[in-house]
Amino acid sequence: MKTILIVDDEPNYLIVLTELLQEEGYDVFTAQCGEEGMKIVKEIDLDLVITDMRMVDMLTKLNCNLYSFSHPALKLKHICCMFK
Repeated sequence: MKTILIVDDEPNYLIVLTELLQEEGYDVFTAQCGEEGMKIVKEIDLDLVITDMRMVDMLTKLNCNLYSFSHPALKLKHICCMFK
């Protein structure tokens, strides 16, 4: 089963995305801050990380650490989406 981490400080987004992805057969993990997300990244073999780039701690806690995180299967791809 493919694993996905969703990091967002909006609980409603976490709930909706988790339900949608689980219905499609994904194993979904969630975090409400970058620090929590980094703990999951270090502990679980993930296939995809979806982050809210506008979170205050995202760039300093999760995104910067992902670049330096040494994981043989980790492939970084950036897809930017803006919703109003």
